[in-house]
Order: sequence, then C-alpha cells, then structure tokens
Amino acid sequence: MRHFLLFLLCIPFAVFAQTPVDITAEAGETQVDFIADITDTWQELIDHGKLTNLTNDELSLKWSYTVQDAPADWVFKLCDDTGCYPSITTNTFGIDTTLLVAAGDESLWDLHLNHLGVTGDAVVTFDIYDEADLDNAIYSQTFNVTVTDPVSTDNVQAKISKLSVYPNPVRSTINITEMSIVDEVVIYNLLGKPVRTFDVQSYSELNLDGLQDGVYLIGMYNNELGLLKTSRILKKNARP
Repeated sequence: MRHFLLFLLCIPFAVFAQTPVDITAEAGETQVDFIADITDTWQELIDHGKLTNLTNDELSLKWSYTVQDAPADWVFKLCDDTGCYPSITTNTFGIDTTLLVAAGDESLWDLHLNHLGVTGDAVVTFDIYDEADLDNAIYSQTFNVTVTDPVSTDNVQAKISKLSVYPNPVRSTINITEMSIVDEVVIYNLLGKPVRTFDVQSYSELNLDGLQDGVYLIGMYNNELGLLKTSRILKKNARP
C-alpha cells in the first residue's frame, strides 16, 4: 500500500505569541493537499505535525476536533502522545482525553485520513483547552483538507481527447465515444442557438430526426467539468 505523507499547517509563532501552545509542521500553510491513489480504498493518508508547549510549566490539555463538509465515506483520526482517536465526519472528539505536555516539550499531532476511494474537500477545526477551563479554548485553528487523484484526472483528460461523434455525415442517429464522461449533449445551429438537448444517461443513441439538412455543432458537457468538447456534424436527410 502506498502512503502519501503531506504536512499540516505551520502557524507562525508571531501570530500566536500570547498562546501557551502551538501546532506546527513543515508545509507552512493551512491548506492540506493530499495526493491519493483512489483505487486503493485502504490507503491511509497521514499529515505529520506536533503540538508544542510554549510555557515554562507543564500543561494538562484537552482538545476537540471537528470535521465539517467532508464526504460521508471519509474516516478521520487524530494521534497525539496518548493514542489515536477515531472520528466520524461532522463529529467532535478527544475532549475526554487529557494530554500532559512538559514545559517546552512537544506532543505528536498527526492527522490520519482514510478516503475509501472518494476524493473531495473538508474543513477541519482544532480547539485546544486547558483542563481547568473547558469553556474557553486557548488555541483554535481551521484547516482546509483536499484529496485529489491525479491518475483519475489524467484518465478523464485522455477520454476527453478521444471524444468524437459518429457517423458523420448523419441521417438519423449519432453515437458518442467515451460516453461515460458525458452527462449532457446540446445540438446547436450555426447561429449558436440550441435546437435539441439530450440527457445522455437516458439514451444510448441520440436521435436527430426532424432537424433540417445542414451543419450543426455538438456540445458535450460534464456536470462537474462543464464543456468537454465541441464537434461539428453534417445532417443529411435520406432522399426518396
């Protein structure tokens, strides 16, 4: 199994100079971009970080960790020096666990994500509390997490390059290669006016009966990517 290790957030010390803790890692950003192999549904993405005690005293900490707007299939867990704590999306967890961090010392702070074959985005918020005051966070930060699959992107681009309409010229019905990435087909006249629209999920062939002889433009659309390609066809009705 391949593991892709990217790094979570580096919060400049100057921004949180008055707080007793800091969470740091090598990326230096609050945007976490995971590159995943979506075909590997057991792949675990790990973002390595650390939590540092910036005070001269031992801290007894508790924390919450909220995940919002994530795909329903995603499974998160957060690992600190006391263990790893799973979560379901949109749920807060970890508040019942006390994390002891000595003066100037550090704790592991690793975010784990199982994508289960799904790309997408999520918003993750960390709130750190002093054990003596669980009503007021002493540190809080929100991060955007994105999982992409370049292999899938490359496959889509390859399919777009192979999109074509046949037969051409056409008398009655047309077919489209690589139909799996096309959600909608719009037939335009040369003035750019739509003359026929197809939801391709409902058709195996697209019937052009009733259109006059002439040249038409075929717009092929994907619901997420928009216009994929435009092709030109010649409509020639059967002659008696």
